[in-house]
Amino acid sequence: MLAFTFAFRCGGLAILYHWAIRTMLIRQKSIPLRFQYFLHDAEQRILIYRVGSGFTFPHRLLQEHIAISSFCP
Repeated sequence: MLAFTFAFRCGGLAILYHWAIRTMLIRQKSIPLRFQYFLHDAEQRILIYRVGSGFTFPHRLLQEHIAISSFCP
């Protein structure tokens, strides 16, 4: 039981939150189920660039368009 408590204090709770949020977004169809494949495909089509451990858009206008259109129902 002590190991279980220690694991949650050292990042286990963050993992639990990560999967809970990811599951919620998948159920709402806000993100695809296979998110890694989606990002890889977008990178192959030059819609995004890999920068370190994250991604960025090649053009600011594209980024603004996606940001605005994602909030429209």
